[in-house]
Amino acid sequence: LSEAIERFKRACPNVDLLVQSDHADRIQDALLHGELDMLCTLAPGLAHAEDIEKIVIYKEHPSALLPLNHPLAGHKTIAVEELRGERLLMHSRKKSTYMYDALCAIFTKAGFEPNVCATEDNDGVGVMRVMSGEAVGIYPTDWSVPSGASRREIPAGAVFVHLECDNTPFARVLAWRKDNRNPARQQFVRIIRELSQNSGNLD
Repeated sequence: LSEAIERFKRACPNVDLLVQSDHADRIQDALLHGELDMLCTLAPGLAHAEDIEKIVIYKEHPSALLPLNHPLAGHKTIAVEELRGERLLMHSRKKSTYMYDALCAIFTKAGFEPNVCATEDNDGVGVMRVMSGEAVGIYPTDWSVPSGASRREIPAGAVFVHLECDNTPFARVLAWRKDNRNPARQQFVRIIRELSQNSGNLD
């Protein structure tokens, strides 16, 4: 989004663009109640929102975060069944009900219930807990894969490995209310569409 924001500021220098971040459920509620013009989030929470229009701007890859000494750490991908019986660490259901349920559904679809032994909403602490061998982290995305101009690094001692699963629910979307006629919102969406088409990520 950083390039989109930069282009928007050049195109609309008299418009104040205010960026906020919060837990997914809260910002989705804010969008639905007209408190926000747009929202960038992972898709599951908006799956049944009839008054919302959205476009896919990037596809995420559900991944396991493993300590380097884990037997699966050297694999390019992991079949979900290979995590049967593993102790798992995830973001809390309180942080994002929809994402927590969508991640758990990956395991249910594979024929078993995930052994979620701990939750951790602070990503830095989560990495440390994984590196200590407490659990395998399960995340909706691989932070180490660049998304546009952004890239989140993880400390040495842990590695992300993609899960072999249907990752369609983990598309990152830009969403807005269908009745939002704000011309600044329309201009931002045009910029996002152009950038997404150029990168080949737009669906």
